[in-house]
Amino acid sequence: MLLTIILTIILIISVITDIKERRILNIVTFPTILFGVVFHTVSNGINGLLFSSLGLLLGMALLIIPYALGGMGAGDVKLLGAVGALQGSLFVFQAFLYTCIAGAIFATIILIRRKQFFSRLKNITVVLSLAKNNPTYLNQLDKKDLSYSIPYGVAICTGTIFTFVWGGII
Repeated sequence: MLLTIILTIILIISVITDIKERRILNIVTFPTILFGVVFHTVSNGINGLLFSSLGLLLGMALLIIPYALGGMGAGDVKLLGAVGALQGSLFVFQAFLYTCIAGAIFATIILIRRKQFFSRLKNITVVLSLAKNNPTYLNQLDKKDLSYSIPYGVAICTGTIFTFVWGGII
């Protein structure tokens, strides 16, 4: 119960700062990660350390490629790592699956509201068809021309809450 309360608090703070400032704060994620690792280690010894550490590493690993490609910020990676440190690897993987679904829905809603959905879809189709014929074409693109960012911390929060409420997808 304590871990659920702490996780709920950090998710609420992260959603607020991500929406307002487009940042997820280290002062929220780092202490949460540390608390999760220490709590599980004290509670369950080496098994608790492994449980929390694997959750942390998996949570961060799931978002490291999108981060490395410029698709999200480091705060998103650390937030999902904090979820894993508190709840373990199975939970964070399930939360990640829900997060992906929530992120896709949020992005679609934003594009529809801005009346950009079909133009973005057309752009993606054109880029993919040009890249098919000329793979080096992708290296010449400016990522800013193709992307629109959303506060992904909201999707992480939503995915985590769905995991609490509905359990795992698989």
